[in-house]
Amino acid sequence: MNNHELKQKVHSAMYTLIKKNGVVSPIEVLMEIGVLTKEKYEDWRHGRIQYLERVCQINLSKLSTINHEIRAYARKTNLKASFSDYRKWGKGNRIRLRFSKSGNEQVEKQYATHYVSQQKVGEARERKDFHKRKNEFARTIAPCGAICGLCAEALVCKGCLQDGSNRSAVCRCHECCAEKAIRGCWKCNDFPCDKAVNSQSCDVKLKAFVRCAKEDGLKGLAGHILRNQDNGIIYHRDKQNHTGDYDGLESEEDVLNLLREGKPESAKT
Repeated sequence: MNNHELKQKVHSAMYTLIKKNGVVSPIEVLMEIGVLTKEKYEDWRHGRIQYLERVCQINLSKLSTINHEIRAYARKTNLKASFSDYRKWGKGNRIRLRFSKSGNEQVEKQYATHYVSQQKVGEARERKDFHKRKNEFARTIAPCGAICGLCAEALVCKGCLQDGSNRSAVCRCHECCAEKAIRGCWKCNDFPCDKAVNSQSCDVKLKAFVRCAKEDGLKGLAGHILRNQDNGIIYHRDKQNHTGDYDGLESEEDVLNLLREGKPESAKT
């Protein structure tokens, strides 16, 4: 195989793997073009092969060309380079694996570098941002399950956790959780109880929110609420009356399904 044919094979493999996974590694390219078998790769990962180039079915000069073309394609298509630390699989010391016969640091780095599409980079950034928002948001949820972070009064009220709400001073739920030194009703073995019911109108919603926090974790509840908020399912549509899409549903199951799946149980067909 001459260098022109090798270049075409490498670029075609890069295109296919990026389109399929959004990320590609030199090892995947070697396997895609038939230079490295899965069996030999796994032997290397388990530390049974001294270095990867030893079991590649092509000479060192061609391997150098392959690495060059991988980098060239990555530059041309604006892929983001990301270093990956390859460690030995299995029991014992997880030693760093060696790729090249020479052990040259630069060559080792080339083999260990993955290339990521801009779409994948954007998705990772969005996930990181959502995770950060979720963690921050979870810290605003009141002991009763009310979502202080999305309350219509959020701009002028510090929320129940900061004792900045007019309701926190007279809330039996808030008082009970403080006495038991727990974060919220979802941490209480006595839930549900009469102290968890602040008003008949919000009973179903708040009980469902607390159940969700109990079953999915507080950050799970926060994630459901934020995802829905981003998708147009609003906590407080009527800011004056503090009602939104979770209010007025017939059952806790309806609220839970709206949280988790974006629609209430009764709306399923």
